[in-house]
Amino acid sequence: MLRSLGEKIMTKASGDYQERSDAKFTNSEFRELYNTRLSDDEIARRLGVHRVTVRLRRVRLGLSPNDPKHNVVVPSTLTSLGCYLLGALVGDGKEP
Repeated sequence: MLRSLGEKIMTKASGDYQERSDAKFTNSEFRELYNTRLSDDEIARRLGVHRVTVRLRRVRLGLSPNDPKHNVVVPSTLTSLGCYLLGALVGDGKEP
């Protein structure tokens, strides 16, 4: 049960988290896959663990999800062509 919930246990005496000796992957292995912008599901598949295990490790490391469907880059400024295209897509379709 503990393995599926994350590979760490909390010691009562110190309150510190300690790595379990049966951990299936290291933080560096996880970060290597995470930095390639893979989703939690894909990281789990490559590591051979449940996706919840990956999500818990990611949250514990303070990382946000890598969801390719939601990785949208918003430009800080729009060019005149960008403004025209945006107007054509959301406007009434008439040219000025």
